[in-house]
Amino acid sequence: MYIIKKISVILLLAIGLYAPVYSQDYILLETKTDHNSPIESLVLAPDGMTMISGHHDGYLVCWDMKTHKIISETHPHGGQINSIIFDRSGKKLITSSDDSKVCVIEYPSMKVLKTYPVPTNSNSFACITSEGVLYFGGSNTNRTYDAETFMYAQPYGALYRINTKMGDKAEIAYNDERPMESGSNITDGNMDYSGKYIIYTKNRFLSFYDIANKRLEYRMELPNSLNNFTSTKDALYVWGDAHLMKLTSNGSRYSLVKTVLAGTRPSYIGFSKLVLSNNEKMLVTGDDGNNVNIWTTDLERKQVLTGHTDAVRNFLFWNNDSILVTGGYDGKLLFWGFEQPPKDTTPVIVDVIFTENNIPVKIKDRDVELQSTITVNQPEFDIEVWDQSMADGDSISLNINGEWILQEYEVIKEKLRLHVKINPNASNNYLILYAHNLGKFSPNTAAVQVLIGEKKYRLQLSSSLSKSGALNFSYVPE
Repeated sequence: MYIIKKISVILLLAIGLYAPVYSQDYILLETKTDHNSPIESLVLAPDGMTMISGHHDGYLVCWDMKTHKIISETHPHGGQINSIIFDRSGKKLITSSDDSKVCVIEYPSMKVLKTYPVPTNSNSFACITSEGVLYFGGSNTNRTYDAETFMYAQPYGALYRINTKMGDKAEIAYNDERPMESGSNITDGNMDYSGKYIIYTKNRFLSFYDIANKRLEYRMELPNSLNNFTSTKDALYVWGDAHLMKLTSNGSRYSLVKTVLAGTRPSYIGFSKLVLSNNEKMLVTGDDGNNVNIWTTDLERKQVLTGHTDAVRNFLFWNNDSILVTGGYDGKLLFWGFEQPPKDTTPVIVDVIFTENNIPVKIKDRDVELQSTITVNQPEFDIEVWDQSMADGDSISLNINGEWILQEYEVIKEKLRLHVKINPNASNNYLILYAHNLGKFSPNTAAVQVLIGEKKYRLQLSSSLSKSGALNFSYVPE
């Protein structure tokens, strides 16, 4: 038999209790300067919970995406790390740097498995095919000039490859320099969406190298000197001299369909990386200032984010695009998130359903789940409540034995102390955590510390929008 206790306390529930809706404007959540060296590259690990940043001092830094804390640091390079990419297995990452090395690193141990010495002393990119062929490119400032032939012994910038299954010898895959040309460096490169081509940028040219046939399939000239690009199944987005360009494919070749000024000064030779959101509905770039720009895929600017004090080169979307991480030459990582919607003031009466043994089984329309039991020898004591990871907007209420001791509280890192009274004549005294939202990270969690005399008991409660977690105080007098 169930007993329904009507609770006369009115809870003000947030809009979107069952389906939270966020505006599409990012606001600054947190700034991290733990590894204060200019940041050149960011990548999300296949586990979805670890971000890896590459720095100018040659360090790779692994970050916990939920706590924003450093997990580990490793130092595989002696120069700035220009690119980080995982292979298709997700167990190895490939890094390129300005120290004439390309490294293969095991994940998650971050152990360097292989270091390849390469002829380019500044490597803009490196990637590896499923067959184990490593492609890379950048610039070679140490090349020698032959005065008799009016040519250089080695190209300034060429596409190279290494068959890692056959050894570690680098060979030129394609050299597109002309005689007596001073040359230009490769600024970016990667496999295209299909995996058929290595696409790389050099000067004003976007080049498509056919991997299977080992030849340059074609290249196209664009209006501006190119710096970085990103590809999708049907489109290429390219940054060139402060301009953002969109190219679409007809199935065989690409054509330029739109160009916009993405910086602030048309004559300025700015540079930026560009990254698509996971749902491919947003594009993010830097500019020739210290700003972050959010674009639609039709190249309409939606929002400008300010907060960095130097050029911003790196971007990463996380948690269904609700979190954006930006890394700059100021050594800062900025975490951005969506603004929370305003709260509704519509009153709702909440019922708690108990069994005869004072055990709650439902609160409103949610089941109550017992997550921990603790024995106490006093009928009155204090508890502390806080967010032990990252404060992400979790809003909670606490109920004990049918009474609300905390209402609509946004859990933060600082501990909130509450005085609790239990019923010494009851065998069960349930403290229920009722979640009003899921914050930015599901589920809604709170750390609870019980203080009895000199003893401290630390526990964690979690609740969703369909189930409420509970802690039972079992009273046993001394």
